[in-house]
Amino acid sequence: MSFVDSMSLRPGQPFSLPRRRREPRAARAHRSLPALWLAALVLAGCTGDTPPNLVLISIDTLRADHLSAYGYPRATSPNIDRLASEGVVFERAWSPANWTLPAHVSMLTGLYPHEHRVERFQEALHKDVETLPEALAPFGYRSAGVVSTVPFLSRKHGLAQGWSIYDDETAFPPPADRLGRFISSPDFVSSALVHRRAVELLDTLAPGPFFLFLHYFDVHASYLPPPPYDRIFPTEPDRVRAPRLDLLEVDEAQRGEAESRARLYDGEIRWVDHWIGELLAEIERRGLAENTAIVLTADHGEEFFEHSRWEHHGNAYDTSLRVPLIVRLPGRRLAGRRSRATASLVDVPAILLGAAGRTEPRYASGRDLLSPASSENSPAGERDILIRTERDFRSNLFLVGIVSGGYKAIFDTEPRGHAISGLVGLFEIDRDPYERRDLGKQLPELVESLRARVDRDLAAGLRSSRRRKSLPVADHDRKEEESLRALGYL
Repeated sequence: MSFVDSMSLRPGQPFSLPRRRREPRAARAHRSLPALWLAALVLAGCTGDTPPNLVLISIDTLRADHLSAYGYPRATSPNIDRLASEGVVFERAWSPANWTLPAHVSMLTGLYPHEHRVERFQEALHKDVETLPEALAPFGYRSAGVVSTVPFLSRKHGLAQGWSIYDDETAFPPPADRLGRFISSPDFVSSALVHRRAVELLDTLAPGPFFLFLHYFDVHASYLPPPPYDRIFPTEPDRVRAPRLDLLEVDEAQRGEAESRARLYDGEIRWVDHWIGELLAEIERRGLAENTAIVLTADHGEEFFEHSRWEHHGNAYDTSLRVPLIVRLPGRRLAGRRSRATASLVDVPAILLGAAGRTEPRYASGRDLLSPASSENSPAGERDILIRTERDFRSNLFLVGIVSGGYKAIFDTEPRGHAISGLVGLFEIDRDPYERRDLGKQLPELVESLRARVDRDLAAGLRSSRRRKSLPVADHDRKEEESLRALGYL
């Protein structure tokens, strides 16, 4: 039975929320494999004569803790949940940036933003940076990408580099009203358009091997899920299933707005999840599922006033940076595994190359998290994750951060982001996931140690990318500038 047949909501069908059962802790722990066993299983499936197909799904603005597979109380993602049950779920994954362009460049190059140097919307990827489709091409892979946030992921930013087909015209941002807010339009249903093009490409790329990249935009603000998804998660009187919003001290009006936004945001997730189900069903119908590796992730998360702000700009908190990372391997190997290994979007290219049986080291920053060297049970499994993202586009200010062990430090920088100017906060993220308790004054030695590591790693990355100092500039036409203004970048 396909994903859609078993789990997705169809127009006209009655809706009911499936009851979720939480596994006992002991049962979850029992499902973790030793590193060498895990690696042996992965490699064993990559030695056949037919290289696996690869599919990378990026859902814009999707924070991990709003997915049922990550413990969310609302049933926002039945199809993604099933994908997770048939693959490996990485429970601790971060984006290196809080907005679309640099995060996706990291996802497709295995480099941190300060290494690939695409950190502002006026910048484009330099031609000397190898992209994932370029890395796969020598092994016989044809590649196709479909993106839906022109201008951020357009070819003007260099992202068409290395693809057999790069479609940045299928889905555009929706029109904006006079206040700059996105409005609903019958001509703009991004996920449906991406799906239609994806089905065409499955037939174009087959029999493979192929690499297909799909980017779904609908979860992004403004939250305008189409019926019936706009009413699928009522806030009242559905107090039992509604999530607890872990907010700062706010008045009732702010809390009510946060709940209303979260309800519509969750409806958008359920809407996109429907199309994920349709995609997976099409892969199954074509007999491709058993020899296709699928990675599902997001470029960044979203704020619902947890830190006195909306959406995802201007901060480096986990609400904006923690993302899902789900890997379903060919033959559903390692199904049901959950990993606590420290992960980043820079790992995505190495994971996909590893799934294709290409285990030679290729990325200095990213790692194949399914290899023994990167397993959570290995000495190298716990490593630092870097963050470098915008604080204020207009003032050219950046935030930098580091995740190390169970701690995360966030620092301000001087203009252009080349020197740390002060501590925003130090948080024990496993015990304080909403980053409420700043431990900087209590642990000054740890702060200084993390500051030194950030300084060292940023300096090394900037030195290695010095030859890319003069980046090509992506020029935007009037329509694209209107989209940038609607998204808050101008």
